[in-house]
Amino acid sequence: MAFGTDRSALTGILAGSETAMKRVALVLLALAALGAAACSPRDAGKKAIVARCLAGAEDEKVCDCQAQASAEKLDQELFDLVVLGAKGEEGEVAARAEELTPELQNKFSLLIPEIKQECESAAALSAS
Repeated sequence: MAFGTDRSALTGILAGSETAMKRVALVLLALAALGAAACSPRDAGKKAIVARCLAGAEDEKVCDCQAQASAEKLDQELFDLVVLGAKGEEGEVAARAEELTPELQNKFSLLIPEIKQECESAAALSAS
């Protein structure tokens, strides 16, 4: 039998290749999803918070703590405000802050000082 003359064998090989390609595609999609999860918008936001904090001559531990605590404690809308502020978008922050519901404004005004105090206290304790 010459190469390529047996159609049933070729069809079997191609069918096997198609199944293998589907598996490869599924694995690649899963890896892409994991990669996207690892580089979530919250991670990018935390990096912006840390960068701004360090630029203000704060201790690195305090900056890391503030970024992490903000990501954990703030709703997405409030976290986005902090990130905008960290990026120097004060005008946008002011406009969005005015649009917050009274409940979110209250939550924001309570959590930000709490996060700041918590992180400064933790850094002071670890330094002692």
